[in-house]
Amino acid sequence: MSERILAEVDRLLALAEDRAVPLRLLGSVAVWAHCREHRPLLVRLERQEYRDIDLIGRSQDRRGIGEVFTELGYEPDAALLGSQEYGINRLIFQSRPPQKVKVDVFLDTLRMCHRIELAERLQLDRPTVPLADLLLSKLQIVRLTDNDIKDCTVLVAEHPFGRGGVEEFELPRIVRLLADDWGFWYTATSNIVRIRASIRSSSAIPPDLVDVVDGRLAGLLGAIEQAPKSLRWRARKAVGTRALWYEEVEDVER
Repeated sequence: MSERILAEVDRLLALAEDRAVPLRLLGSVAVWAHCREHRPLLVRLERQEYRDIDLIGRSQDRRGIGEVFTELGYEPDAALLGSQEYGINRLIFQSRPPQKVKVDVFLDTLRMCHRIELAERLQLDRPTVPLADLLLSKLQIVRLTDNDIKDCTVLVAEHPFGRGGVEEFELPRIVRLLADDWGFWYTATSNIVRIRASIRSSSAIPPDLVDVVDGRLAGLLGAIEQAPKSLRWRARKAVGTRALWYEEVEDVER
């Protein structure tokens, strides 16, 4: 993790806290922040450099969020200022040179390939969103990258699944969301299978840690499969992949 990114994260979150504007980390920087013990594994896995910062806040704090970024010398992304999306579901800021840091701020909902409602969960953890939501934010990506796989590997290596303590994934939260949304279920379970295959073929992960991560993911997959599914889930399963089961991220950004 570059010192430049870490410094910007500290500045942003400190001022937001001082202004009573809840902002929480998402994405890869959040994984770094929540995985102190296993950060060296990210290096061993040759995880590529972190470029941007992802945050989530509340739409009711839209004005306060803008004031925080303005005070720290950021400017709204000029390319999105005229779009219908900007200011409703997300805000994007760019720092002035020489830092050139891009910060993407989602409002209330992480809206990408699938949607994760987060407005009511921002007070459950800090400086990141709760662990279950952080993992789901990765598992919802249809075109999972190698970096995403490495982030998920380290995240699961660091934390067990349980009832939702500060340092464990809230398993009921994950199971509940996926049991109600077949499209999200399909994407997430496909990604879990892919991550398990990746770690089993990796020579960079110690064998005992491979067993830990693979065992935890196997348990997660089992819990997801055994959970009763909603009527909505079952109806959508009948259609399957004959219809698009996710949102194209490019469409969302437009």
